[in-house]
Amino acid sequence: MKMVIPTDSISIGLDGSHKRQLQFTHITANLGPGEFELDPHYDRKTGLSTFTQALHGGNGSIAKRVSLATYGTWAPPNRYRYPLSSFTLNRVRPGGAIGGVVGRSLKDEYCLAGFVQVPGYKNPPAHSFISGSNCNDRSNRLGWSAGWGDKYDQMDTGQAISLTGVPDGKYILRATADPEHVLHEVTTGNDVTDTLLKIAGTHVTVLSQHLRNVRLPEVRVTGRRTLTATVSVSPRKTIRSVQFIVDGRPAGHPRKAPPYKYTVTAPAGAHFVSARATITNGVMGSAPVRRIVLREASNLVLPRGSRPAVHLLNPGPNAIVTGLKPIAVEVTDTVDVPAVRLSVDGKQLGAVLRSASS
Repeated sequence: MKMVIPTDSISIGLDGSHKRQLQFTHITANLGPGEFELDPHYDRKTGLSTFTQALHGGNGSIAKRVSLATYGTWAPPNRYRYPLSSFTLNRVRPGGAIGGVVGRSLKDEYCLAGFVQVPGYKNPPAHSFISGSNCNDRSNRLGWSAGWGDKYDQMDTGQAISLTGVPDGKYILRATADPEHVLHEVTTGNDVTDTLLKIAGTHVTVLSQHLRNVRLPEVRVTGRRTLTATVSVSPRKTIRSVQFIVDGRPAGHPRKAPPYKYTVTAPAGAHFVSARATITNGVMGSAPVRRIVLREASNLVLPRGSRPAVHLLNPGPNAIVTGLKPIAVEVTDTVDVPAVRLSVDGKQLGAVLRSASS
């Protein structure tokens, strides 16, 4: 995957409060040798989907399907909230290196279909192998052909980066494909595109643009019921946290210090496990997904004072919710959870949930 940021489609605009924002067009481009395909597995009750990636062979056939260590939430009428890309505005350090984040895009909704041919790609097919209309159905296969990409205009809702409190000067717009790094790619060396900008009032000048081969934390998970994650990072980088993933969703609290361990508390049967490490500069790396089989449920007891881990999965962060929408909460513990209470603005929402099917 490669993030294409057209340099002639970057501008300074105003948001609804007439405050400055950085606007940009982007294309998540497939530059690999074959088709990119995601197959959602939708749960109507929760509004969530887990995903498998179909790995296509050279003759167009599917060599195998692999589970991904992430999930998406359906955002009607035709998009998924899925971690396809991320965009940050960063300071520039002396010497031109990228510095700390001063702003980020809230963009998280994607059709996950190919709508445009990638500029500069030689001999792309005349049509993407999956129709763009597939994103109108939450259960359809999604993706696009080599030489095609999923494009969003600089005026797309939620994509701009607020410049409130950001003074004029030089900054780097960093665009990252597959920021959780869960996809199977030929290379991750072109996942990051850095665009050096000069911002002055309502004007922005593009000074340069480069692909960056950003070294990812290398993560490996071993074990069956009790999982152990080992993480390798580049020199001068440290690990901020390790989040275990079970069946595509976060499990337990993020681990802040080694040893990075988690005891799986899912029901008996087959499950898919991974772990995602985040290092101090925000770069993430995910372990290859492993299939485990649990023969029986856990009967471990938590130490005194421990708390269950709670993750609000749907709606996700920054989601704008209207009408009737499912709410999905993941609670993991080493003992049964008797009840879950939902609240909005400090007030209880609905009845107390006393089972996983509530």
